[in-house]
Amino acid sequence: MTLAAAGGPTWTDRWTAIGTVAAVIVALGIALYADWRAGKRLAAEHERSDRVLGEERERTATELAEQRQHERTALDDERAYSRRQLEEERQIALERDQLAQAYAVQVVLGERQVDDGSRNQFGDPARSELQQIAVMIVNRGSFTITRVEVQFYTGNSMSSPHNHARLSGFDQVPAALRGEFRLSAERAMSGVLTPFDAGMRFSTDVMHERFLVSPYPVVRWTDRWGTRWEHKKGVVRQVTDDAPWEP
Repeated sequence: MTLAAAGGPTWTDRWTAIGTVAAVIVALGIALYADWRAGKRLAAEHERSDRVLGEERERTATELAEQRQHERTALDDERAYSRRQLEEERQIALERDQLAQAYAVQVVLGERQVDDGSRNQFGDPARSELQQIAVMIVNRGSFTITRVEVQFYTGNSMSSPHNHARLSGFDQVPAALRGEFRLSAERAMSGVLTPFDAGMRFSTDVMHERFLVSPYPVVRWTDRWGTRWEHKKGVVRQVTDDAPWEP
């Protein structure tokens, strides 16, 4: 007959209990470690998601800024082009108006025989070989011209006029308004020709006809825009102030 051991638990019971507690501790540790790893992975995933989202936002903001800059640049270019086009159109219109006004200045050459006092066998005035030429200038444009100058080409050289006269629009003023006043010399208006003036006349000295070979005048003036013009043989062109007088 076997007798049961008297007293507390045996070593077998104690080791079993210890093993059970250790297993629980290990299981708890594993669970805690797994939770820690999962939390770490989750945090890393959140960090990666935030980084990707931030990069995407930054890329989107950059693209939007570039698009807006491109749109502003395109708009600025379009406005600049419109301004240039408008300025070109205005310049073309101005040049067309200037040319029309320049051709509105009428230049006419005249000549006359000058009596040299000679007589034929019958005592009548003989044909004179002396001549004088003159250019008449009338401003038929809409604006005043200034610095009117003339040179004559007489066949072999350019020469300055011998004298000139300016006829204002005095005679066009009603007689009642003129009253007892007479025509003024208007010295301050020398070289100035308004659309209301009758015109200017520049003439050469009296010379022998052999010195006049297909003569013509060269006339220059300045328009209201400060451009210098030259009329020669029916053609009008722009010139500079220092341009030489040439046939």
